[in-house]
Amino acid sequence: MAAFSLAAPTGLIVIPIADILRHRELSGNHAITGTERNIDKRYYHSGGLTLGLADRVEVGVSTGYLGVHTWDAKLLLAEGEHKGVGYAASIGIANGFGKQVDPYAVGRVDFAKLRLHGGAWRLGNVVQGIAGADYELAEKWVLMADHIGGREGYTWVAASYDVGGGLSIMGALGRPNTRSDGYQHQVVFTYTVRF
Repeated sequence: MAAFSLAAPTGLIVIPIADILRHRELSGNHAITGTERNIDKRYYHSGGLTLGLADRVEVGVSTGYLGVHTWDAKLLLAEGEHKGVGYAASIGIANGFGKQVDPYAVGRVDFAKLRLHGGAWRLGNVVQGIAGADYELAEKWVLMADHIGGREGYTWVAASYDVGGGLSIMGALGRPNTRSDGYQHQVVFTYTVRF
């Protein structure tokens, strides 16, 4: 399996963020991920569905299409604005597989076109710091970066384009914290609807 998280709560590139889908919003995604050819020549496909409920909760399921399926859930704790600066905070669990889950707590601060994200995520049995940012470059373009600390973490950069009609496409590059893990790249197609 590629080094990115399999379960896909609302997030930047690979880290979860405080945002949630709103009531009756449904988001589906398909990711194609590869690594350096000298490490692994294969491309891995994964997909997921996430549903927003009551403007406070989202739940989702993901698959690696090779028999591994996981689930995730997130609860929005706070959201608002103070002196022109927006904020949000959420807690959640990702990578649910049997009795194992990876809990996290995340926050967000909003400025005009820039949003900053940060928190902590227990991956396996190790708590890692996570941080990220997204910037609205133009009407349909968003630049993103995120980082997971620790030996097995990655730093990712990406650009996302809003095709319209609920469809977006993101291209991303990931640099490992441990060089031998190999650089990764991915393309993610996301479609979101409200019913």
